[in-house]
Amino acid sequence: MVPDEYHDFFIGAITVAGALVGLLFVAISVNPGNLVDDTRVAMRVRATSALLAFLDALFLSLVALMPHGAVGKTAVGIGCAGVIGMITLLVAVLARRRVLRRWELFRTLLLIVGQGGVYAWQAVSGYHLAHGGSVARGISLQATLIVVFFGFGVFRAWEYVGGPETGILGAVAELRRHPKS
Repeated sequence: MVPDEYHDFFIGAITVAGALVGLLFVAISVNPGNLVDDTRVAMRVRATSALLAFLDALFLSLVALMPHGAVGKTAVGIGCAGVIGMITLLVAVLARRRVLRRWELFRTLLLIVGQGGVYAWQAVSGYHLAHGGSVARGISLQATLIVVFFGFGVFRAWEYVGGPETGILGAVAELRRHPKS
């Protein structure tokens, strides 16, 4: 059973996740060529990883709001599905690594492995929650992971729509594009 103090958080997460999934579908439908051209593997990874992150937040929040919702078991299932999704993306990227520039390959692999690691963490913590772990601590961690997945999803969606690069990875990429002479 989810503590009452998380009710508003999960309502908000459902609202945000639903809106972001919808916006991502619009972005993909505006430029579907990004997903079918075999040389655009990085774009497919960006869209897929963003969608998986948003759906994770959406489904876990929906279950958390159900009376007697099995948040721990759901976290295990979604976490395992996310790990499988990231492994699938990893295989796709490695199979087409020749079409990616070295920096883009490194960045793509780093983000796939990072997001996969968070899914694994979610599955393990969900297992502990489902098998007698502290409910307050387990729900708190799952809520925190939802925020992390929103971060992954927004970052990957921003990349997909061609937004300017931000953060440390963006700064390094900018230095690579415009080295000092």
